[in-house]
Parts: sequence; structure tokens; C-alpha cells
Amino acid sequence: MRLDPAIYRDLLLSLLPELVLTGWALVLLLFVAWRHRTARDLRIAGWLTLLALLSTAVATWWLWWNRAGVQGVVTMIAADDFRWVADWVFLGAAALTVLISFAYLQREQLLVPEYYVLLIFGTLGMMVMAAGADLMVIFLGLELMSVAVYVLAGIDRRRRLGISAVRHRARVWCDRVDESWPDRHAGRPHGQAERHVAGRSGAVDRGFCIQDRGGAVPHVGAGRL
Repeated sequence: MRLDPAIYRDLLLSLLPELVLTGWALVLLLFVAWRHRTARDLRIAGWLTLLALLSTAVATWWLWWNRAGVQGVVTMIAADDFRWVADWVFLGAAALTVLISFAYLQREQLLVPEYYVLLIFGTLGMMVMAAGADLMVIFLGLELMSVAVYVLAGIDRRRRLGISAVRHRARVWCDRVDESWPDRHAGRPHGQAERHVAGRSGAVDRGFCIQDRGGAVPHVGAGRL
């Protein structure tokens, strides 16, 4: 089966696995918005995620079985064995993650159904990267995956984030403070300048920026991330 991306129908068929997973992600997003208060809602979200991954794997198998290929002068989407195998690897890894997460979320007492939504979007980003035959498509997939994975890294607000995430967030906060209060600490000697930064939902109470001739070095002070 030869697919020409210039034809709308063929373009949709070449993106069938990604479109199926995107549709399930939107359905799961609506479910999580309305049902997110009990552990039963969390389990239902997990089973819906498994169903989404399974149906996406079936769509990928259908394209592989029909030997789908992309033809045309300029193609941004690839349809070859590498893509199908990569999709199956990503979907299988995501399914194993969901199965492990049932016990993990219950043990850690994390009532976060949006965890599964982020997992789907992260998997979708990986699949877009595998399907990309153009640098722009690969970059879009990378951004989608990295944003979802970044949020997943801090899904448990009771624990401190990784050192890289802390430095990144603190640097952003310090930059915002510098823009908001440019003259607040003018004339102070080199040393520690205390800055109060209001975090979302009280997550961060205070932050500090250590001023130096080489620039501002972010340092997280009191308060919980």
C-alpha cells in the first residue's frame, strides 16, 4: 500500500497510529477532568490507558501488515520497518509502565490520574520522532515528549525534584524577579540577596538568588518544591 502525503486521506492513514493515540489522549483527558477523586477513578484511567496503547499497537500492525509506504517528492513522514518496530517498543514500554504504576501509585498514595495522560503524551512524542523524516517533525516529537516527561519527573510534589529541574526552575524564578524588581537590591554588596517568590499552590515559599560578578547563580532556599 503506497501512501501519498499530498492526498488528505493518505496523509491521515500514514499518521493512523498517532491519530488513534491522540484521540484516546483527549478522551482520557476528559475522563480525568471529571473523575479524579477516588482510587477507583485512578484505576479506570489506568485501564483506559492500556486500551489506548493496545488499539494504537493494532493500528500500527495494520499498516505493517499492508506494507504501507510513503511516496512523493517531499515527505515529512516515514513509513518503514524502523518506524513500526520503534512504535511497538514505545507502546510496549508504556504498557509495562502502566502495569507497574498500578501498584506504585497505590503504595505511594498518589491520587494523580493525570499521570496516565502525561504518559500517553510522552509516548506520542516518541512515536512522532520515530515517524519523522524531516527535522521539524522530529523536533516537534522531541518537544512533546520532553514536556510530558519533565512534568512526570515532578508528579510527586512531596519529594524534591532532581537537581537539574531545581536549577532550571530557580533560574526562571530569579529571572522573573530581576524583571519585576530591577532596583530592589541596587547598591547592595556582593553576597546573598533574599528574594520572596510566590509559588503556585504554596509549593514554593521562598527562593534565593546569589549575586556574583559572573551572574546570578540560582539557589533554592527554604520552602518545599
